[in-house]
Amino acid sequence: MSPPSRVPQFTRLQQLLAKHYRPDNSSEDCETVLEHLIFAALLENAPHAAAAEAFRRLRTEFFDWNEIRVSAVRDLAEIAAELPDPGGAALRVKLPLQSVFESTYSFDLEGLRKLTINQALEQIDKIKGVTPFMRAYVVQHALGGHTIPLDDAALAVLFVAGLADEKEMRTRSVAGLERAIPKSKGLAFAAMLHDWAAAFYADRRDSTVVTILNDIDATSLQRLEAWERQIAAAAAPTEQPAETPATTPESSAGMTGGEAEATGKRRGRKPRVKPAEEAATPNSAPQTDESAPAAEIE
Repeated sequence: MSPPSRVPQFTRLQQLLAKHYRPDNSSEDCETVLEHLIFAALLENAPHAAAAEAFRRLRTEFFDWNEIRVSAVRDLAEIAAELPDPGGAALRVKLPLQSVFESTYSFDLEGLRKLTINQALEQIDKIKGVTPFMRAYVVQHALGGHTIPLDDAALAVLFVAGLADEKEMRTRSVAGLERAIPKSKGLAFAAMLHDWAAAFYADRRDSTVVTILNDIDATSLQRLEAWERQIAAAAAPTEQPAETPATTPESSAGMTGGEAEATGKRRGRKPRVKPAEEAATPNSAPQTDESAPAAEIE
């Protein structure tokens, strides 16, 4: 038996969001594909207003994209201080800029507009540090494709509302969403959904968030409480096994260099690092749970 259609629920959600939110047009200041990509890096899990301010500071306090590329993550994080995760936002800005520069020796992605959506996606997927949310945002805002960008905040609030299940949270693809929301209303819906999700991300008991959740599904708050208990249980410290006696310098005297280094690791001592290794910088994005295939895009 096939699951019931979610179209009526998504249509209802669209109506409720329109009562409480207005589509934010902050991204209208973005003109190039790269600008949309970097704005999305700041917007992920954050309110539009905060992302717009961080983007403005990024463009006014740095000389150009290259200066941003070579800046330290901590300096970029200061620009993003009002966002929920300044360090994460800084990495999402820096890593794609580094990747684009290394592959093209420029910061020009306008060629993507000349490709089909699928061809453009193949090129975007080669850019290190691009998250599924950033990918979908560029497709919708810069390339004219029909998709609804979903970050962790949006997936979580849709799950609590009963509009996504755990598997869909893992795969980052919510069945029926693009079919329920026509392309002509996609930009407005995505903007309102995003700000609702960002409010949820900041405060799960926000009055507007709770009002919409209750109107969508009266059992949403029960689902939220169960989900929070699950999160708390997963975060609780587990019982550690009893520690074995530490190896003394005398007992390791007869070890080879490799054996002594391995023993040092077991004791929590950091191995010596060559100067060249200390100066190396990461060449790829940090590992996340975002390796699942992205939603189908029309």
